Amino acid sequence: MIVSTRNEVEKNKVLKMAYDAVEESAIIEKWTDNPKYYHEVSSVYVLPPDQVFANFSLLEAMEKGLPAVVANVEHADKIIDHNINGLLCEQNKDDFAKCILKL
Repeated sequence: MIVSTRNEVEKNKVLKMAYDAVEESAIIEKWTDNPKYYHEVSSVYVLPPDQVFANFSLLEAMEKGLPAVVANVEHADKIIDHNINGLLCEQNKDDFAKCILKL
């Protein structure tokens, strides 16, 4: 399940990338300001954007105990200690898929 798409165009783009990466079905949910349910049913938190530092949703997911797969961008290592509290990966679908499957 992928949460946090803002519109149908973004949803379709993310859905295609998910299918290409894991070759399985994926569910795409709209952005929510009440993530409690998703924290309870998820096993991994993934954050692929260009800016990671001080990302509230990442910090909130980590507080709930979810291991994180995060883009290895500037300052990401200030939050994620690779292989300790999450995984840092390159910003491409293959690396993200490998890290997600590793967890």
